[in-house]
Amino acid sequence: MENTVLKVNYGDMPGMNKRTQLFFKNLEWGINIKSNTMYLTYEIEQDTLYAVMTRFDNFIQHNPNSDINLNIASYGGDVYSMLGIIDYFKTLPVKVNTHCVGACMSAAAVILACRENSCASLFITVER
Repeated sequence: MENTVLKVNYGDMPGMNKRTQLFFKNLEWGINIKSNTMYLTYEIEQDTLYAVMTRFDNFIQHNPNSDINLNIASYGGDVYSMLGIIDYFKTLPVKVNTHCVGACMSAAAVILACRENSCASLFITVER
C-alpha cells in the first residue's frame, strides 16, 4: 500500500462536493456558515487580524445580507491588531454583533465594545 499525504486547499478541493468543502472550512476556521458566526477564542495578534478578515469575507460571500456574529472568549493581546480589527468592522457592508463567552479582557474587551460598526459609546480610562 502506498502512503499518500492529503494536501487540502480550501479554495479548491477536487473530488469533494461543496457541502463537504464547507464542512472542512467550518472545522478548520472555527466558523458556522449557517449562522454567520466566528469564534475568537485565542490571543489577539497579527494572525488574528488576517483570520477575522478572511472569515468575515467568507461570510459576506455566502450570506451577503446577513449580520455577522463574533463570539469572543479571549484574554486580549496586541493593540495594533485590535485596532486593525475595529477598522475592518467599519468597512463591512453588514453589522457585526459581538458576544462575550466567558472571559473577555484587554484588547478583546475593546473589540467586544466596538460592535455594529461603531465605537462611539466606548470610553477608555487609563489609571496611573
